[in-house]
Amino acid sequence: MAAFSTGCSSSTDPTIDSSRRFSAPHLQIEIPLLLQAPLSENTQKTYAYQTGLQAYYEFSHSAQYNIWPPTSDSVVQFVAYLSVKGLSYATVRSYLAGVSYYTKLQGHQDPTNQFLVCKLLQGLKRMKHTKDTRLPITKQLLQDIISILPRVCFNNYETMLYSAAFSIAFYGLLRVSEVAVTGKTSDRVLMIENLYIDHNDLSLYIGVIFSKTDQMGRGTTLHIKSTGDITCPYLSINKFLALRPHSKGPLFCHFGGSPITRY
Repeated sequence: MAAFSTGCSSSTDPTIDSSRRFSAPHLQIEIPLLLQAPLSENTQKTYAYQTGLQAYYEFSHSAQYNIWPPTSDSVVQFVAYLSVKGLSYATVRSYLAGVSYYTKLQGHQDPTNQFLVCKLLQGLKRMKHTKDTRLPITKQLLQDIISILPRVCFNNYETMLYSAAFSIAFYGLLRVSEVAVTGKTSDRVLMIENLYIDHNDLSLYIGVIFSKTDQMGRGTTLHIKSTGDITCPYLSINKFLALRPHSKGPLFCHFGGSPITRY
Protein backbone atom coordinates (compact mmCIF):
# COMPACT_ATOMS: atom_id res chain seq x y z
CA MET A 1 0.00 0.00 0.00
CA ALA A 2 1.30 3.43 -0.85
CA ALA A 3 2.54 5.67 1.92
CA PHE A 4 1.07 9.13 2.35
CA SER A 5 3.48 12.01 2.74
CA THR A 6 2.48 14.53 5.39
CA GLY A 7 5.63 16.62 5.14
CA CYS A 8 8.84 16.12 7.04
CA SER A 9 11.11 18.11 9.27
CA SER A 10 14.81 17.97 9.84
CA SER A 11 16.03 16.01 12.85
CA THR A 12 18.29 18.89 13.81
CA ASP A 13 17.45 22.51 14.45
CA PRO A 14 18.69 25.01 11.86
CA THR A 15 21.76 26.87 12.93
CA ILE A 16 21.10 30.46 13.95
CA ASP A 17 23.36 32.96 12.23
CA SER A 18 24.94 34.63 15.25
CA SER A 19 26.57 37.22 13.05
CA ARG A 20 23.24 38.73 12.09
CA ARG A 21 21.89 41.46 14.35
CA PHE A 22 18.18 41.61 15.18
CA SER A 23 16.71 44.91 16.30
CA ALA A 24 13.67 45.29 18.57
CA PRO A 25 11.39 46.27 15.64
CA HIS A 26 12.34 43.05 13.84
CA LEU A 27 11.29 41.01 16.85
CA GLN A 28 8.08 43.01 17.30
CA ILE A 29 7.07 42.10 13.75
CA GLU A 30 7.65 38.41 14.44
CA ILE A 31 5.60 38.29 17.66
CA PRO A 32 2.12 38.88 16.12
CA LEU A 33 2.90 36.32 13.44
CA LEU A 34 3.59 33.71 16.10
CA LEU A 35 0.49 34.69 18.07
CA GLN A 36 -1.73 34.43 15.00
CA ALA A 37 -0.53 30.92 14.13
CA PRO A 38 -2.42 29.04 16.89
CA LEU A 39 -5.75 30.35 15.60
CA SER A 40 -7.56 27.82 13.45
CA GLU A 41 -7.75 28.35 9.70
CA ASN A 42 -11.49 29.00 9.98
CA THR A 43 -10.95 31.75 12.57
CA GLN A 44 -8.37 33.45 10.36
CA LYS A 45 -10.66 33.36 7.32
CA THR A 46 -13.74 34.77 9.03
CA TYR A 47 -11.89 37.24 11.26
CA ALA A 48 -14.35 36.34 14.03
CA TYR A 49 -12.03 37.50 16.80
CA GLN A 50 -11.30 40.80 15.08
CA THR A 51 -14.99 41.35 14.34
CA GLY A 52 -15.89 40.71 17.98
CA LEU A 53 -13.19 43.07 19.17
CA GLN A 54 -14.37 45.79 16.78
CA ALA A 55 -17.97 45.32 17.95
CA TYR A 56 -16.85 45.69 21.56
CA TYR A 57 -14.91 48.87 20.74
CA GLU A 58 -17.94 50.41 19.04
CA PHE A 59 -20.24 49.46 21.93
CA SER A 60 -17.83 50.82 24.56
CA HIS A 61 -17.50 54.09 22.68
CA SER A 62 -21.26 54.55 22.31
CA ALA A 63 -21.91 53.56 25.94
CA GLN A 64 -19.08 55.82 27.13
CA TYR A 65 -17.14 53.03 28.83
CA ASN A 66 -13.38 53.02 29.01
CA ILE A 67 -12.68 51.15 25.79
CA TRP A 68 -9.86 48.98 27.12
CA PRO A 69 -9.34 46.81 29.06
CA PRO A 70 -12.87 45.40 29.37
CA THR A 71 -14.50 45.12 32.80
CA SER A 72 -17.09 42.70 34.15
CA ASP A 73 -19.77 45.39 33.93
CA SER A 74 -18.90 46.43 30.38
CA VAL A 75 -18.92 42.78 29.18
CA VAL A 76 -22.31 42.15 30.83
CA GLN A 77 -23.73 45.23 29.11
CA PHE A 78 -22.07 44.16 25.85
CA VAL A 79 -23.85 40.77 25.95
CA ALA A 80 -27.19 42.48 26.60
CA TYR A 81 -26.51 44.91 23.75
CA LEU A 82 -25.78 42.08 21.29
CA SER A 83 -28.91 40.23 22.41
CA VAL A 84 -31.09 43.31 21.80
CA LYS A 85 -29.52 43.62 18.34
CA GLY A 86 -30.76 40.10 17.61
CA LEU A 87 -27.43 38.33 17.29
CA SER A 88 -27.41 34.58 17.74
CA TYR A 89 -25.89 32.76 20.68
CA ALA A 90 -23.09 31.39 18.49
CA THR A 91 -22.19 34.86 17.21
CA VAL A 92 -22.20 36.41 20.68
CA ARG A 93 -20.03 33.60 21.98
CA SER A 94 -17.53 34.08 19.12
CA TYR A 95 -17.44 37.84 19.81
CA LEU A 96 -16.69 37.22 23.47
CA ALA A 97 -14.01 34.73 22.48
CA GLY A 98 -12.31 37.50 20.53
CA VAL A 99 -12.51 39.92 23.44
CA SER A 100 -11.22 37.20 25.77
CA TYR A 101 -8.31 36.29 23.52
CA TYR A 102 -6.96 39.82 23.15
CA THR A 103 -7.58 40.63 26.82
CA LYS A 104 -5.45 37.70 27.99
CA LEU A 105 -2.93 38.39 25.26
CA GLN A 106 -2.20 41.78 26.86
CA GLY A 107 -1.95 40.35 30.37
CA HIS A 108 -5.28 41.70 31.67
CA GLN A 109 -7.77 39.75 33.77
CA ASP A 110 -10.38 38.10 31.56
CA PRO A 111 -13.91 39.21 32.56
CA THR A 112 -15.71 37.07 29.95
CA ASN A 113 -15.56 33.92 32.09
CA GLN A 114 -17.27 35.53 35.09
CA PHE A 115 -20.26 33.70 36.58
CA LEU A 116 -22.77 36.36 35.55
CA VAL A 117 -21.52 36.42 31.96
CA CYS A 118 -21.77 32.62 31.74
CA LYS A 119 -25.35 32.76 33.02
CA LEU A 120 -26.25 35.43 30.48
CA LEU A 121 -24.90 33.21 27.71
CA GLN A 122 -26.96 30.29 28.98
CA GLY A 123 -30.08 32.45 28.92
CA LEU A 124 -29.23 33.73 25.47
CA LYS A 125 -28.82 30.17 24.22
CA ARG A 126 -32.29 29.25 25.48
CA MET A 127 -33.97 32.37 24.14
CA LYS A 128 -32.26 32.36 20.74
CA HIS A 129 -32.45 28.61 20.19
CA THR A 130 -33.86 27.68 16.78
CA LYS A 131 -34.50 24.21 15.52
CA ASP A 132 -32.12 23.01 12.83
CA THR A 133 -34.31 22.31 9.80
CA ARG A 134 -31.56 20.61 7.83
CA LEU A 135 -32.05 16.88 7.40
CA PRO A 136 -29.26 14.50 8.39
CA ILE A 137 -27.68 12.77 5.39
CA THR A 138 -28.89 9.21 5.85
CA LYS A 139 -27.98 6.44 3.45
CA GLN A 140 -31.46 6.59 1.95
CA LEU A 141 -31.16 10.33 1.35
CA LEU A 142 -27.71 9.80 -0.17
CA GLN A 143 -29.23 7.25 -2.55
CA ASP A 144 -31.93 9.75 -3.55
CA ILE A 145 -29.36 12.50 -4.13
CA ILE A 146 -27.10 10.34 -6.27
CA SER A 147 -30.08 9.02 -8.22
CA ILE A 148 -31.19 12.51 -9.19
CA LEU A 149 -27.74 13.76 -10.26
CA PRO A 150 -28.05 12.67 -13.94
CA ARG A 151 -31.08 14.98 -14.24
CA VAL A 152 -29.56 18.05 -12.62
CA CYS A 153 -25.91 17.92 -13.73
CA PHE A 154 -24.72 19.42 -17.02
CA ASN A 155 -23.01 16.28 -18.25
CA ASN A 156 -21.88 12.79 -17.34
CA TYR A 157 -18.54 14.01 -16.00
CA GLU A 158 -20.23 16.26 -13.44
CA THR A 159 -22.56 13.40 -12.48
CA MET A 160 -19.64 11.09 -11.80
CA LEU A 161 -17.74 13.87 -10.02
CA TYR A 162 -20.47 14.65 -7.51
CA SER A 163 -21.48 11.00 -7.06
CA ALA A 164 -17.91 10.22 -5.99
CA ALA A 165 -17.57 13.34 -3.83
CA PHE A 166 -20.84 12.77 -1.99
CA SER A 167 -20.13 9.08 -1.46
CA ILE A 168 -16.59 9.64 -0.18
CA ALA A 169 -17.74 12.45 2.11
CA PHE A 170 -20.52 10.27 3.53
CA TYR A 171 -18.56 7.09 4.21
CA GLY A 172 -15.40 8.93 5.24
CA LEU A 173 -17.30 11.23 7.62
CA LEU A 174 -15.52 14.17 6.03
CA ARG A 175 -16.08 17.86 6.56
CA VAL A 176 -16.94 20.08 3.60
CA SER A 177 -13.52 21.75 3.78
CA GLU A 178 -11.83 18.36 3.30
CA VAL A 179 -13.70 17.70 0.05
CA ALA A 180 -14.26 21.13 -1.48
CA VAL A 181 -12.56 24.52 -1.44
CA THR A 182 -14.25 26.77 1.11
CA GLY A 183 -11.97 29.81 0.86
CA LYS A 184 -9.28 31.21 -1.38
CA THR A 185 -6.85 28.32 -0.90
CA SER A 186 -7.16 24.66 -1.90
CA ASP A 187 -4.14 23.17 -0.15
CA ARG A 188 -6.17 21.38 2.54
CA VAL A 189 -8.67 19.50 0.39
CA LEU A 190 -8.08 15.88 -0.58
CA MET A 191 -5.51 15.56 -3.33
CA ILE A 192 -5.29 12.88 -6.01
CA GLU A 193 -1.99 11.84 -4.43
CA ASN A 194 -3.81 11.11 -1.14
CA LEU A 195 -5.89 8.33 -2.70
CA TYR A 196 -4.87 4.69 -2.92
CA ILE A 197 -7.24 2.08 -4.41
CA ASP A 198 -6.94 -1.55 -3.35
CA HIS A 199 -8.59 -3.48 -6.19
CA ASN A 200 -8.05 -6.81 -4.45
CA ASP A 201 -9.86 -5.72 -1.30
CA LEU A 202 -12.32 -3.47 -3.20
CA SER A 203 -11.59 -0.62 -0.83
CA LEU A 204 -10.06 2.83 -0.65
CA TYR A 205 -7.31 4.30 1.50
CA ILE A 206 -7.46 8.07 1.82
CA GLY A 207 -4.76 10.13 3.47
CA VAL A 208 -6.24 13.11 5.32
CA ILE A 209 -3.39 15.55 5.82
CA PHE A 210 -5.21 18.26 7.77
CA SER A 211 -8.46 18.42 9.72
CA LYS A 212 -10.11 20.74 12.23
CA THR A 213 -8.76 18.64 15.09
CA ASP A 214 -5.34 18.18 13.46
CA GLN A 215 -4.07 21.69 12.79
CA MET A 216 -0.43 20.57 12.94
CA GLY A 217 -0.93 18.25 9.95
CA ARG A 218 0.09 14.96 11.52
CA GLY A 219 -2.34 13.20 9.18
CA THR A 220 -4.38 10.02 9.30
CA THR A 221 -5.52 7.34 6.85
CA LEU A 222 -9.14 6.40 6.24
CA HIS A 223 -10.06 2.90 5.10
CA ILE A 224 -13.35 2.86 3.19
CA LYS A 225 -14.77 -0.42 1.91
CA SER A 226 -17.06 -1.17 -1.01
CA THR A 227 -20.81 -1.32 -0.39
CA GLY A 228 -21.81 -2.68 -3.80
CA ASP A 229 -24.83 -0.41 -4.22
CA ILE A 230 -25.54 2.96 -5.87
CA THR A 231 -23.75 4.77 -3.05
CA CYS A 232 -20.63 2.58 -3.23
CA PRO A 233 -17.53 4.76 -2.75
CA TYR A 234 -15.25 2.21 -4.44
CA LEU A 235 -17.36 1.98 -7.60
CA SER A 236 -18.10 5.71 -7.79
CA ILE A 237 -14.48 6.79 -7.44
CA ASN A 238 -13.35 4.35 -10.14
CA LYS A 239 -16.02 5.63 -12.55
CA PHE A 240 -14.97 9.20 -11.83
CA LEU A 241 -11.25 8.53 -12.22
CA ALA A 242 -11.89 6.93 -15.62
CA LEU A 243 -13.04 10.39 -16.78
CA ARG A 244 -10.90 12.68 -14.64
CA PRO A 245 -7.97 14.45 -16.35
CA HIS A 246 -4.59 12.88 -15.55
CA SER A 247 -3.29 15.77 -13.49
CA LYS A 248 -2.18 16.35 -9.92
CA GLY A 249 -4.05 18.57 -7.53
CA PRO A 250 -7.42 18.37 -5.76
CA LEU A 251 -9.03 14.95 -6.13
CA PHE A 252 -12.48 16.33 -6.89
CA CYS A 253 -12.08 18.77 -9.75
CA HIS A 254 -14.05 19.87 -12.78
CA PHE A 255 -12.98 18.71 -16.22
CA GLY A 256 -10.97 21.89 -16.68
CA GLY A 257 -8.98 21.16 -13.53
CA SER A 258 -10.52 23.67 -11.14
CA PRO A 259 -11.51 22.16 -7.77
CA ILE A 260 -15.10 21.91 -6.64
CA THR A 261 -16.12 24.60 -4.17
CA ARG A 262 -18.39 24.71 -1.17
CA TYR A 263 -21.06 26.30 -3.34
